Amino acid sequence: MKMTTLIVASVALLVVLSAAAGIAAQPSGVSEQQVAALASAAAQEGLESQAAILADGKVTVSEYGQAVRATVSCLEAAGYDARADEVSGEAGFVITVLNPGDPQAVTAEDAMAPMDAAYDTCDQQYKRLVESVYRATGR
Repeated sequence: MKMTTLIVASVALLVVLSAAAGIAAQPSGVSEQQVAALASAAAQEGLESQAAILADGKVTVSEYGQAVRATVSCLEAAGYDARADEVSGEAGFVITVLNPGDPQAVTAEDAMAPMDAAYDTCDQQYKRLVESVYRATGR
């Protein structure tokens, strides 16, 4: 039930964030109160690090970088060689994960599935909401 609540809250906020991102004249279309409400939902779902970043209703580039580094650390803890690089001009980050894949896998998709699952888990736990708010609020 809690996961459903977070998903619904996240989807609702992402719709708002997408709409805000589409209006170039108003990049700050997401209110601090909406972000703080998302922080509360994130805390209830056990996403403490994201909740702490979102609690004040905004995301700084430093906080976004903190979320990216936490995601990389999570991937490393899962056994992957990962790194984050800042993208010039984009005010964002790219996470690179080196994965030799499963040599026994029949398809490339099967070979990458464990890494994809680990990335999704780490991204959801440490970065996804923070990055969405950061990008939608015009940095």
